[in-house]
Amino acid sequence: MNARLLLAALALLALAATGYLLFADPQQNQPPGPRSGRGADSAEIDPSTDEPSRGATRRAVETGAEPDSPSETTSTENDASGAPTPVADDAPTEPTGGLRIHAIEATSNDFLTSFRIVPVTPTPALPNERLVEFDVEFRLALEPGERCSFRVEADGYVPSDPLTETRLPTEAWRDVDVRLVPATRATGVRVLIRDDRLTPVDHLRVVASRHELGTPGAPYTEAWTRENKAADGSYELPDLQPGSWRLKLVALDGDGNPRPLLPASVEFDQDGGARVERAVDLEPGALLSLEVRDQTTGQPLDRVPVRLERTDGTEVATRWVHRDADDGHRTVAQGGLPAAGRSQLEDPIRPGGYTLKVQLPDGTILERPLQLLPGGREDLTLP
Repeated sequence: MNARLLLAALALLALAATGYLLFADPQQNQPPGPRSGRGADSAEIDPSTDEPSRGATRRAVETGAEPDSPSETTSTENDASGAPTPVADDAPTEPTGGLRIHAIEATSNDFLTSFRIVPVTPTPALPNERLVEFDVEFRLALEPGERCSFRVEADGYVPSDPLTETRLPTEAWRDVDVRLVPATRATGVRVLIRDDRLTPVDHLRVVASRHELGTPGAPYTEAWTRENKAADGSYELPDLQPGSWRLKLVALDGDGNPRPLLPASVEFDQDGGARVERAVDLEPGALLSLEVRDQTTGQPLDRVPVRLERTDGTEVATRWVHRDADDGHRTVAQGGLPAAGRSQLEDPIRPGGYTLKVQLPDGTILERPLQLLPGGREDLTLP
């Protein structure tokens, strides 16, 4: 009897074990170990979309990632290990080539650490003069095939002849070494500039004009324009060829804009002999800027004729300058605004009473009386 009961119990036990093996989840029978392949936590791919299914979304929530929300600013690439790495969509592009310009003293072969690159003809690559300070190299980025003409200047040196350089299609960066000859001390020009408070002017624009010796009354022809910086207000200009010279001296602020000081004019004859030295104290002046807008749309107007008269009706010759806010390029026009937006008089004018006359596109003349104060600035917007 006992033997029969034991056999029956063993049979029931074998039957239960067989049912468990046949109907239980096979994944629950896997031994513990690394999760890989199509295990419980692997991402399931929907073959119709090649995207992770809800299993992957659940794990993304657990880890803080958002696989179903692609980034708006970056994309991904796989590195050598296969891991995705972010790549910026709009990464700024670095210049691929151009000119590396160096100024070298011709006698000692030493690199100069302060010089100027002056465009002969302004171009997008070099719209205006560039000052290089505390460096021996100026990088001028050019597109393949782009051409640029310039000269190199440095205080105490004869300016270089104009150079025209073109970046070849196969070139990257090319070195351009410009040798400058020291100006002879005997024929140099030195000016000491102070403002109305007898403080040295540390930033100056010099406009040099000349005519031939022995031709009194002949018109001056502009030879060059340059900006100089000197903390003590003492400026050493390059050697000048023989002739009758006129220097216009304009005090500038740190951004290269005129200060409210009247420009000074220095005239002398240069015959290759004695050194020229001048000390100049500038008088207070006044600054004027103007923007003209359309009366209906309010948009800035371009190339608007402008006339400035003294109170006695005599006209003041004016040159207006518009400076681009992005690259600093200067556009100049005589007797009117050169571009849409705010322009200012190229040089400060003498304080006092004036009448400003502006001609609108429809022929209407707007008049505005002005009273400019010494050391002051008037910023007008018309109408």
